[in-house]
This record gives sequence, C-alpha cells and structure tokens, in this order.
Amino acid sequence: MIIGSELANGSAHAQVAAPVPTSAAATAAAPTPHVASPYALAILEGLAKLREGDAHAAQIAFQRAIGADRAQAQGHYLLGVAMRRNDSIPAALDAFREALMKAQQASDLAVEGRARFAIAETLTRMGEHHRADAQHAWDELIVFAEAHPSVVSADVPRAYVAARARVAELAVTVEPVRERIRSREHEAHQPAPAHGSHH
Repeated sequence: MIIGSELANGSAHAQVAAPVPTSAAATAAAPTPHVASPYALAILEGLAKLREGDAHAAQIAFQRAIGADRAQAQGHYLLGVAMRRNDSIPAALDAFREALMKAQQASDLAVEGRARFAIAETLTRMGEHHRADAQHAWDELIVFAEAHPSVVSADVPRAYVAARARVAELAVTVEPVRERIRSREHEAHQPAPAHGSHH
C-alpha cells in the first residue's frame, strides 16, 4: 500500500559502503567499496530535511538529485512534496506530473500510484477553478487502483470523491442561509430613516 506515505522508498538506489578490511591481504583481495551515487545522497539529504521540517532545504536537495539523474521518478515526486509544503502549489503539480510520466516510462507502479494521488489531491487544493481537472484525476486514480489493487486501494480515492461530493452538497444547502444572514447584516447597518423635522 503506498497511499499516505510521502517518504516511502525514499532511500531507493542508495548503497551501503562496504566495511574496511583490517589486514593488507584482505585489502588487496577486497573489492572496491561501493559509494552512494550523487542522486541517492541528495535524496537521503532531502528526506532528512523533510523530517526536520525544513521543506526549503529539502526542495534544494531534491532539485540537486534530479540534476544528477532526471530519469528517476521518485526524485520528481519528492520535489513535488517539498514544493507543496513550501506552498508552491502550481510548481508542485508540475513536479508530480513529471513524476507520473517518468514512473510510467519506467513501469514503476509504486511511484505512479503516489504521483496520481498527489496530482488529484493537489488539484483539489487548488480550488473550484480546477474542480473538473481534480475530478478527472480522481477518476483516473480509481481506474489505476482497480487495475493494481496491491499498489493502491480503490477505497481511498473513492472515499475522497465521496467526501468532496458531500462538501459540495453542504455548500449548496448552506449558501441560501448565508445569503439571508448577509442581507440582514446589511439591513442592520443601514441608517434609520429620517423623520420629518418640526418647526
């Protein structure tokens, strides 16, 4: 299950350095220790910064990771996470869409599921002007979840869609009440009608 885990699999592609041999013979026989790639080091740094609550530093680290390896979908996804925490919502949406494209190219279903969820959730946050796009993204996520139930439970996006529908219905019901309240408040602030003066 991948939903709700923004930081899941964040340390992918990191390699642990091999222990240093203690004797000269062992050193000669030992293979060269593996060193984590610049991409992996930047991802690990970004994840650490996210956990510390420093989304700005995390964003810089994830941008560095993408510079080191643009093909990795996870880097784009995590950049979107950091951008969204920095309230750079349109830029975050672009990063999530890039993550989706890279994940599809690599057949990385886990990141594809996370990216689809993030796109739908971000469009929803962007308000009424993006309502149709958000609905389309949720519908696509449901189709994806139904095709890959081991990656994403379709119950999660369905619950989001149902909750949004209830909120919309409530808004329609409440708006006439709000309008009446605004009208009464307006009337209450109007000056009292002037009475004729006496001579």
